[in-house]
Amino acid sequence: MTAAGAHAAGGPLGIDHRLNKDDEHGVWSRGIQRGIFYRLIGGSVAGALVEGTETRFGLTLSMVDRSIR
Repeated sequence: MTAAGAHAAGGPLGIDHRLNKDDEHGVWSRGIQRGIFYRLIGGSVAGALVEGTETRFGLTLSMVDRSIR
């Protein structure tokens, strides 16, 4: 493959193109970011409660507590 055939945004496969940043939809939406954050925190708390503090995974509750402060 030559360098001329691999240029961006017009390459042979047409896979390199720009996407507009849309603050209302997709990963840039603040609501989606908050939802992901709260699900991650909730999953960590639930996992810590199920495992208890005897296991390494159960110590996640202390990590969550530190991340909230």
